[in-house]
Amino acid sequence: MPRLSVDLDLVLPDHTLSRDAALRKIKDSLGKAADALKAKGFRAHLSGVPAADETKLFVKRDDAEVKVEVNYVMRGTVKPVSVMGLAPRAQEVLQAELDIPVVSLDDVYGGKLVAAMDRQHPRDLFDVMQLLENEGITSGIRRAFVVYLASHKRPIHEVLFPRLRDVSTEFQANFQGMTTEPVELDALLAARDQMIATLHKELDAEERAFLVTLANAAPEWHRMGIAHLGAMPAIQWKLQNLAKLKELNSAKFEEQSRELAEKISGLGEAR
Repeated sequence: MPRLSVDLDLVLPDHTLSRDAALRKIKDSLGKAADALKAKGFRAHLSGVPAADETKLFVKRDDAEVKVEVNYVMRGTVKPVSVMGLAPRAQEVLQAELDIPVVSLDDVYGGKLVAAMDRQHPRDLFDVMQLLENEGITSGIRRAFVVYLASHKRPIHEVLFPRLRDVSTEFQANFQGMTTEPVELDALLAARDQMIATLHKELDAEERAFLVTLANAAPEWHRMGIAHLGAMPAIQWKLQNLAKLKELNSAKFEEQSRELAEKISGLGEAR
């Protein structure tokens, strides 16, 4: 059997709840899940980070462990949640049939692309490679990518125009042997190059303008065509941080805004 890293990443789909109400709902839900799993013979416990008000659920049986995490900042989704069944291969391996609520493909890969651009971990690059080999970066995925990029804690230009990292050590230590079919490092690096080139080429004029105006703390919401975009907690948090930066260090704020505008204009004419 390949070595497996099993994390379940959960999202609270309701973006309208206050932060305190959302944190309570998340903690209560994880607590109920832990109790239900214990009743079925699993070892389950909650582990929190008091300073961040974050809680994770760890579930064990024998030597297997699953970590369940909730995204506390990126509450809400770009597209509606839907209910889907397990893929045939998953049904075969798990010997089970299950219907669960899942976020849209646009949300999944929009967030995944941001993670891959940011940390460039081989696991993320592998997911990107599979995306490029199948659906490709569709306009819907790209639009969601822009939302998740705008929500990221790092300056937008640092993620959108990343410095390429040497991931060979991570590949050998934390990825090699985890896939059912062998994957070479060169294939992941090629996927990284294609991902960056595709996003730079295909960001449309509205997406570019939105990112530039957001970095200037004056987002033009209408450019994205997403009615609830301005109400999403992660976007609100980004704007709060930009406002603080502008007040406390206006030179750095202007530098970040200018650098993004220059780099985006350097991509050439938008489609």
